[in-house]
Amino acid sequence: IVTDFHSGVLMALDSLKRKGMNVNLKVMDTENSMSKLSSVLDSYDFDTTDAVIGPLFLKNARFISKKLSNVPVFAPMYSKNQSSISGNDLVKVAPDKKLVEEKLLNYLLENYSGENIIISGDASPSSVSKIARLSSKLKIHDSINKITVIKPEKGYIDRERFQKVIDTVQRK
Repeated sequence: IVTDFHSGVLMALDSLKRKGMNVNLKVMDTENSMSKLSSVLDSYDFDTTDAVIGPLFLKNARFISKKLSNVPVFAPMYSKNQSSISGNDLVKVAPDKKLVEEKLLNYLLENYSGENIIISGDASPSSVSKIARLSSKLKIHDSINKITVIKPEKGYIDRERFQKVIDTVQRK
């Protein structure tokens, strides 16, 4: 996760630099340690810092945001506890999953009329619960003709099964 995140940051910086923006990046490994966080805060001058991205763990980003005044701190990773954690200068980049689900459902109900919907998910209890919740909410609206749920078999959904569902939906 950390490597992917770091690579994404470097790609974003490259894109910004190609557009003419001057970006000065300083990377610090806090090792998920409060003592390292405190050491960084004590040894680095944040007076000319426009923003802090991270630390990756939300509780650490919250700690940093409380210590730095007038510097936005971006918490770059989703946390299941994020709805209970806030701060004046703490920006949570990943939205709450329930909010995303609600917005997606509203979008489908407002923009789809007469379409067939395919819902895909894994067999985990949370996924099964979400699928059931979404299906039941979609079924009560006349604008949705048919809802098809497709779940993995033996850990995946093979291409033929998925194509069969799509072809069946398109023909009706």
